[in-house]
Amino acid sequence: MKNQILHQRTFFHLSSINLENTYPLLSNESIAWIDLKQDPHYSFIPLDQVQSYIEASIACGRNAAQPYLHIRSYADWINLLLKHKIKVSFLSEPAHDRWIRALYIPKTKTIQIFRSSIEQLHSFFLAMDYPIYEEDLIILHLAHEFYHYIEENYKARTDLQVPKVIVKRWGPFVWKETISRTREIAAHTFTQTIFGIPWSPYHLDIFLQEQHKGTSKPDLRLLFHRWRQEYNEHQP
Repeated sequence: MKNQILHQRTFFHLSSINLENTYPLLSNESIAWIDLKQDPHYSFIPLDQVQSYIEASIACGRNAAQPYLHIRSYADWINLLLKHKIKVSFLSEPAHDRWIRALYIPKTKTIQIFRSSIEQLHSFFLAMDYPIYEEDLIILHLAHEFYHYIEENYKARTDLQVPKVIVKRWGPFVWKETISRTREIAAHTFTQTIFGIPWSPYHLDIFLQEQHKGTSKPDLRLLFHRWRQEYNEHQP
């Protein structure tokens, strides 16, 4: 009984974490802008349309989450995946990019989760004195990739819900590309909505990447302050 009480007191659900007490946070729109800027074709988006891409991507993720808000527990998620005949496999680590956390493979309807990502996030929260239930960390990955499953299977890819951008012209001919990062913005929003947390999960990627670079917390706060200013300056 003593060990059971200790277990209950020392482990946390992701929705109970007050991340803002330890780290700076960005609004959903401003962190989506940071995400959008990672797109290889971001520079081709007309400046007066950037905000519409952000808002549309967030709306896609938020709206897609509505039918699944009752899916809360780990068992609920397993049942949902079984219903949709989605397989889940756990791999040790990605072959090339250490920051890849999980993948959805449409051909085999499989979600691949990398154990290295689970361990990375576990260590991150443990350093904050917030040991997280491993099931919550797994759901964090499952929800994100389930959104990509929705995109693929219901012909609702986020990057096809927003205008393509013109990247090249040859006289009367134009070459257009999609803005693929909109899919990630929507998937992060979907996951955030499912968990009912006030911050985008994309914060975790930024925090871990900045830690890897050796960025101190004071410098991280300065970086976030600069990003807020830049985002506000880009508003029409």
